[in-house]
Amino acid sequence: MDIVRQLPDSVANQIAAGEVVQRPASVVKELTENAVDAGATLVKVIVTGAGRQSIQVIDNGCGMSESDARMSFERHATSKIRNAEDLFEIQTMGFRGEALASIAAVAQVEVRTRREEDRVGVLIEINGSRVERQEPVECQKGTRFVVKNLFYNVPARRKFLKTDETEMKNILTEFQRVAIAHENVAFELYNGNELMMNLPAGNFRQRVTQLYGKNKKSFAQDLIPIHAETTIVNIDGFVGRPESAGKYTPQVFLANNRFIMHPLLRRAVIQAYDRMLQNGAVPLFFVKITVKPSAVDVNIHPTKTEVKFEDEKEIFSILMVCVREALGKYNVSAPMDFDNDVEIPNYREGANPKMPEVNFDRSYDPFRSCGKKPVERNWQEMFQGLRNEVIEGQDQRLDFHGEELRVNAGLSVNTSLATSPGNTILDNNETVGESIFFRGKWLCVALSSGLVAIDVPAAVYRIEYDRLMQSEMEVLSQRILFDEILELDGDSECIFTELEKDLEEVGFRFEQFGRSMYRVTSVPAVLAEDADRIALIKEIIHDTREGVVELQREMKSQLASRIARCASRIRREHLSREERERLVARLFASSNPNTTPDGKTIVKRIEL
Repeated sequence: MDIVRQLPDSVANQIAAGEVVQRPASVVKELTENAVDAGATLVKVIVTGAGRQSIQVIDNGCGMSESDARMSFERHATSKIRNAEDLFEIQTMGFRGEALASIAAVAQVEVRTRREEDRVGVLIEINGSRVERQEPVECQKGTRFVVKNLFYNVPARRKFLKTDETEMKNILTEFQRVAIAHENVAFELYNGNELMMNLPAGNFRQRVTQLYGKNKKSFAQDLIPIHAETTIVNIDGFVGRPESAGKYTPQVFLANNRFIMHPLLRRAVIQAYDRMLQNGAVPLFFVKITVKPSAVDVNIHPTKTEVKFEDEKEIFSILMVCVREALGKYNVSAPMDFDNDVEIPNYREGANPKMPEVNFDRSYDPFRSCGKKPVERNWQEMFQGLRNEVIEGQDQRLDFHGEELRVNAGLSVNTSLATSPGNTILDNNETVGESIFFRGKWLCVALSSGLVAIDVPAAVYRIEYDRLMQSEMEVLSQRILFDEILELDGDSECIFTELEKDLEEVGFRFEQFGRSMYRVTSVPAVLAEDADRIALIKEIIHDTREGVVELQREMKSQLASRIARCASRIRREHLSREERERLVARLFASSNPNTTPDGKTIVKRIEL
C-alpha cells in the first residue's frame, strides 16, 4: 500500500504559516509591506486585543482587480517576479507569495479593494483557506485587510502567544521597522480607538526623530549625518555622538529600504568609534545602505531580516571609514566651541603693535598729606621698568615652535595666541582668571560663559596613548608565574595557527599540549598584571575570523592603552603654570580631546 501522498492545500498553508506568521506582529509586517509595495502614501494599522481579536491594515494604494484579489490568496501567487532571474533583481518588500495564503490559513480574513479605474470594488471573505464570500462592493480606492481571530483553528499556536503587553510591543517594533524604511509614506497606528503613533511623511531625519526621539530633547542634536557614494555601495543616515551611547540605544540598518540585522556591519560602526565609548555602551545609528539588487541576497530567511551581500568586506571597510570621517568632520571630540570662546586677532606681517598710552599726574605724592618728607623717586625709570616687566610677561609663553592646534572642525588655532600669562583660554578678546589645579585631579579654567574642568589623569591617559601610538613602541615579554590555558574549538584553532607568529612578535609565548589546547607561558610585560589575557587573545581570534582586525595595530593599541593608563595613575599634588599650559596644549592637539581611549569623558563644561 502506498504511504506517500500530497498534502491538502489547507494543511500545506498551515505549515507555511508556521514560518511566515509566528505572531500578530508578523501579520502587521506582511500587510504593511504589501501596502507600501502597492504605492500607498498613507497606511493605517488598527489593532484590537493585541492582534488576537483583529488587525486592520488600510492603504490608499493601487488596489486590485477582482481576479487579482482572489488569486493573491493562492500559495506562491505574486506580482513581483515572473522567472528565476527576477529573484536577483528584487526591489520590493514582499515577493514570496506566501504571506496572504499563510495568514488566511490560520485566521478569518476579509479584504475590500478597488482600483482607481474601477467603479466598484470587490469583497472577499476567507475562513481557514476556504473562500466564504466574493461579491462587488462600494469602497474607497486602495485596499483594506481585516484579519480576525488569529490562530483560531490552531489552538496550540494561540496558546503559546505571550501577554497582550508583549504582543503589542512586538507589533510596535515591526511597525517601526517598516515606517523608518519609508519616510515618504505616512503611517498611523491605533490600539483600539487610541492613536498610538502618527507619522506624517517627511525626510529621514524627521522620521528617525518621530520614532526614537520623542522623549529626548537633545536627540536631534546628537545625530551626525554620514554619506558615502562608491561604485559598490551608497551609504546615508546618521550616527550618534559618543555621549549619546548607552546600553539600549536604537540601532537600525536598512538595505535597499528593507530593515535588516547584520552583525558584521554593526561591528564596523562600533569599531569606527575607536574606543570613544564607555564599557558596555553601544552607539546610536540609523544607516541606509543602497546596493545593486543583484549584489544582495534577501531570500535567505523567511522574514527577510537577514541578507547576504556580495561584497561584505568592502562594504565593511567603506562603512567604517564613512562613520569615522563623519565623527572627525563634525568634531564630536571638542567640547569647547572655539568659534565663540576664542577670537583670533588679525596679524599683518611687518606691522608693529601700538603700545597703550598711560596718563597720570606726575606731581601727585601720596606721602605729602601724611606730613612725611617726600621720597625722591625717578618716575621715568619706574615707568620704564614697569613697561619692561609687562613686555617680558607677554613673552613668557611656552615655545611650541609655531605648532598649530587643529580644533573644532578644522579651525587652526596658534598656541601662542590661545595662551597668555596666567591664562589658558581667551573669550572674545577678554582675559579670564588663572587656571586652578583642584584636589590633585581637576584643572579648572573660568570662562565668561561658565567653567571648564579638565580631568587631569584622563587627559594624561589620552596624551600618552596618542604618543605611544605614533611612536615605535618596543614590546618586552615577561614570563608569568602560573601558566594559563587557552582552549580553542576547531575553527578558532585554524585561525590561531595563522596568528601565532604575530602574537609572539608582540610578546606572547605559547606551548601546545593536548588537542586544541595551548599553554600561555609569557605575555607582553604591560599585560603581566592583566587578568583578561585569555579573553584578549580570543577577542583577536574572533575579530580575525570576521576579517575586521589589523593585528599589529590592534595589539599596539591594547599595549599603548595599558601603558598610558599606568602613566595616568601617577598622583600629581601640584602643577606649575607652565605644566598646566603644556597639558592643555597637548590635550587639544591629541586625536580626541573629549574622551580617553576607553571612552571616559575628559573635559566637562559647566554653563552659568
